[in-house]
Amino acid sequence: MDTPDSDRLIPFLLEESGLRGVLVRLGPVWREIRSRLHGPVSLGHLLGEAVAASALLTAHIKRGTRLSIQLTSSGPLRTLVADCSGAGELRGLARFREPLPVSLTLDTLGEDALLAVCLEEPDGRRYQGLVPLEASRLDQALEGYFERSEQIATRIRLAADDVRAAGVMLQALPTRNDRYDPVPEDFHRLGEPLARLQAHTLLSDSSTESVLGAVFPGLALRLFRPRELRFGCGCSREKAAAMLKLLGAAETAAALAGRTVLQVSCEFCGRDYLFSEPELAEIHRGEPTVPLTRH
Repeated sequence: MDTPDSDRLIPFLLEESGLRGVLVRLGPVWREIRSRLHGPVSLGHLLGEAVAASALLTAHIKRGTRLSIQLTSSGPLRTLVADCSGAGELRGLARFREPLPVSLTLDTLGEDALLAVCLEEPDGRRYQGLVPLEASRLDQALEGYFERSEQIATRIRLAADDVRAAGVMLQALPTRNDRYDPVPEDFHRLGEPLARLQAHTLLSDSSTESVLGAVFPGLALRLFRPRELRFGCGCSREKAAAMLKLLGAAETAAALAGRTVLQVSCEFCGRDYLFSEPELAEIHRGEPTVPLTRH
């Protein structure tokens, strides 16, 4: 059933226009992620937009692939990460220094701020596109990413509050040879009303059909089967152990600092993994001998 508080990704096609799109609306999933963020309202809204955007961008990737959106800077917002798997599992976090600007826009992050879109394939291969932030809003920055890195005509609108997050993306369909140019004539005509879509409409109690009908009135609109979205971290004890292995025996010994158990906590979901001294010794077997405790 289509309700505004569902966690869903709904692909759609504007028939006879050569354009496709996707609508994402998040309720419980976003509130689950938001509950773990201890920061100002403006930061929560930016993270919500990033979480919705990460889901939007998975609409046309393989099921086993994970896509992440990352903002980094040397300013108050150190890093913001939102990602979504091809199976619809979402997570997000933000690290920052006080004080954050009261109105947190991308052009307040500093001259070295970067936007990264990363793809991790099921076989472990990773692809990353980096673009400087030259826009004040995340949806505009992502449009710039598609223009520079993918050469795909794209319009995006994002919105978030403390209860819901949502987004709409409109793109040109590829031609038979998988090229995206020239840009269809309808793209600019239909992309403009999407750019003007108000945040309160995206986050409203209106149905999917009503939201899209308000943006594209009178057009033949085909909705495809929705994809259910959910919170999913993907952390595991094995991944925590691999992180400790990468950290090295010396750093692990320093982190243990006289304790009998080392606790590794996941920043995305808060789950704790405990490693005893013998388990740490097994993880670092074959590395130079380092005492695991300090006295």
